[in-house]
Amino acid sequence: MKPNASRLLCSLPRLLLVAGLLASPALAEEGQPLASSLAEQVVVTARRAPTTFEEVTRRVVVIDRQAIEAAPVEDLAGLLEYVAGIDVRQRGPRGVQADVSIRGATFEQTLLVLDGVKMIDPQTGHFSFDLPISLDDIERVEILAGPGSRLYGPNAFGGVINVITRRATGAEIDLEGAAGSFTTRRARASLGASRGAWSHRVLGERNRSGGWRENSDYRVETVSLRSRWAREGNELRLAAGRTTKAFGARDFYTDRFPRQWEATATDFASAAFERNADRWRLQATGSYRAHDDEFLLDRDDPGFYRNLTRSKVLAAEIHASRRGAHGVTSMGAEWGIDRLDSSSLGDHRRARGGLYVEHEAAVGQRGSIVLGGFAYRYSDWGSKLWPGLEAGYRLAPGTRLYASVERAFRVPTYTELYYASPANRGNPELQPETALTYEAGVRHRGRTGSFDLAFFARDARRVIDWVLDEPSGVWQAMNLTDLRTVGLEWSGSLSVAGRRLAGLPLEAASLSYTWLDVDKNAFGRTSRYALDHLEHKAVAALRHRWGALPITQSWSLRWERRVAGQSVVLLDARAAWPVGRMELVLAGTNLLDREYIEGGFVPAPGRYIELGLRWRAASAPRDHAAEGRDGR
Repeated sequence: MKPNASRLLCSLPRLLLVAGLLASPALAEEGQPLASSLAEQVVVTARRAPTTFEEVTRRVVVIDRQAIEAAPVEDLAGLLEYVAGIDVRQRGPRGVQADVSIRGATFEQTLLVLDGVKMIDPQTGHFSFDLPISLDDIERVEILAGPGSRLYGPNAFGGVINVITRRATGAEIDLEGAAGSFTTRRARASLGASRGAWSHRVLGERNRSGGWRENSDYRVETVSLRSRWAREGNELRLAAGRTTKAFGARDFYTDRFPRQWEATATDFASAAFERNADRWRLQATGSYRAHDDEFLLDRDDPGFYRNLTRSKVLAAEIHASRRGAHGVTSMGAEWGIDRLDSSSLGDHRRARGGLYVEHEAAVGQRGSIVLGGFAYRYSDWGSKLWPGLEAGYRLAPGTRLYASVERAFRVPTYTELYYASPANRGNPELQPETALTYEAGVRHRGRTGSFDLAFFARDARRVIDWVLDEPSGVWQAMNLTDLRTVGLEWSGSLSVAGRRLAGLPLEAASLSYTWLDVDKNAFGRTSRYALDHLEHKAVAALRHRWGALPITQSWSLRWERRVAGQSVVLLDARAAWPVGRMELVLAGTNLLDREYIEGGFVPAPGRYIELGLRWRAASAPRDHAAEGRDGR
């Protein structure tokens, strides 16, 4: 064991003491800053059948709408920076491009889900966050820490991030404009309408910047439309959107070519129907995602190297769950076709699909057990079964012990298999990655606070990574090594409403910490992603008001230390002053102006300050119940 691991274990009793001090019963939110009470909230990510947060037997972090609005960021990747168990490596700010991993896994091993639809890009995980939504579209984010292949099939190797979008509850108009450092400009408009059983929401957003250094300029544009019909236990959800990005990609994939440039376009559409009866829940979902990517090694000389790639994913899923005398049984099937046409990777097509089953049962008055599995088949990789087992025990009101053992897998992306450029080269001989993960923890929620403590260990086999060939300077994809990862995650929050600090009325406070240790045998090779993880990450957050003034201030302080030894302390803040229907917002990130690199070769931007003005108008929501309709 490493010396720093030994020191951590020696200091564990002190950590638990702090947890106890922070956790005078039932808190706001765990693992993420500034959230509201979740004791009765329904969580859909940790089970196939929705369950309350109290009953979950896995570690789940929920970022609610209040926390989203208080965060000093305007993109999903930036929001996830405030979750201790997540490693966000942004190459470009404000949603340009980011690699997000959970518990030391790589970004390729993290599954992103949008309203229940898996957003898997067969080309590369670098494009997972090319989502046709704005941060203003999001109602909440649920993060399942640890493997999810039993629930979601492939790619849910290190964890699952489920984004759940908002719906209109009445007539709404929301306009916002902002300007900030590095000649950044941002504008957003959204409209909402609700009548009878139908509700609709449409949004448009545009972000532009000259960049914080040479060849770091960007332009991001997004439009989205979401409609919902609900009546008497039936619900129909329709969604469509498009996002386009064009940006200077200096040092994004290699430091040999500083004039890299990239442009992407993502089109997405989905339809879902859900029926809820007395004991039954039935759901059918269909989705389509198309992604275009143009990449230049030298934006001043497009003919030197230009890669044009278009991927398409067509998917469908059916699900049924029934609550009976012996528990809840869920089962379902999914099917999909992945297609890729590329000037560099070639043309490829594959079919995939699987069957899953899950059963949740009570054990006595306080215990519960969940057993399930996902049998999955790729037309080019064959079939596998990925089982999992979870157990929970209610130790006392609001306190639950939980444990799980899960298997996970991921097949290589087409980039890892077939990419060819002067700087990077794929490997068609790659084999799928697999992992077995164990976890145990305790969660407590009371009236004034909560905490969650979890330990986990993951044994990963044939981990895929890009390895540098020193003589040629080319990065080669390969099954690098086996990795054993062990870690500790702890979070605590206080409900501090009505208390004061330095005379300021407090609203929320939280503290979270994650530690990881990885045993590896990289054979002396230089790895790009798998061996460059966060060893420590701590996040402290506070929200308060300015006395008699209606100004709400939020603060976030982060400490991150990577396994290579780089350590950085980051301070972010946001202040909002509502005046009638207007709201003046002043936000800043990296206020201490630290120089650091989150991953790869790209230095993070320095201090960023943004001033924005928002105007909102909304009518009172219609009373659907009075109209005899289901207004859930």
